[in-house]
Parts: sequence; C-alpha cells; structure tokens
Amino acid sequence: MSRDAFAHRSPWAPTTRAAPGPARATRRFASASVHTDRVAALLEALDGVELGAYDRRTIEWLANWDTGVVGTLASLFYRARAADAPGRAR
Repeated sequence: MSRDAFAHRSPWAPTTRAAPGPARATRRFASASVHTDRVAALLEALDGVELGAYDRRTIEWLANWDTGVVGTLASLFYRARAADAPGRAR
C-alpha cells in the first residue's frame, strides 16, 4: 500500500468551489435573511438597553456567528436581565 493512501484533506481545506450563478445568489440571500434574524434575536434580548453605534456594530459582528452561538448569547442576555430584576432574592 502506498503512502498516498493515508493522505487526508485538512478539515479547513475546501473540497470544491461554489459555482457562480443563481444558486450562489440564493445562498447569499438566505444568509442575509438568517443574519437579519440573528440581529433581531440579539436586539430583542437587549430590549430597553441603550445601545450606541459601537454596540450595534458589535451586534452585527456577533450575528455572523452560527445560530447556536447567537442563541446562547441571547439566552445569556435574558438570564442576566432576569438575575438583575427588582425583587429577585439573591
């Protein structure tokens, strides 16, 4: 058996390139839609918090992470708000 039989592809190395055309445009549109939903989820969790321009840019950046990460951050924001709620025993 040759040594090449044990060669493997690095996990970060692309296997194929996306072809230009409608399929790529549809993916970009879906991605923009998902990004918008992620931004909305983070902003909803921060409702009532005064946000500056830098805060909004950071939220836009965070929304580029995958849905699980964004969901965890939104959950963390909600839980932090609940922990600081008036009348909550500490």
